[in-house]
Amino acid sequence: ASQNLILAGKARAILDGRFAVAIEDVMALARPTLQHRLILNYRAEAEGISSVSLIDELLRVTPQP
Repeated sequence: ASQNLILAGKARAILDGRFAVAIEDVMALARPTLQHRLILNYRAEAEGISSVSLIDELLRVTPQP
């Protein structure tokens, strides 16, 4: 998944006219790239945590340059 996330980031950068991937590219593509790859345990399901909410929380706490 991480390799596909980087490839998608490269494609997004090129489509935007840039030659380098920015953190914004990776963050914008994290949800659609990763949400189907996460398998939550029973505790997470019982607490109402979804893969989308987990990814959103990870993106929220990720330090920005």
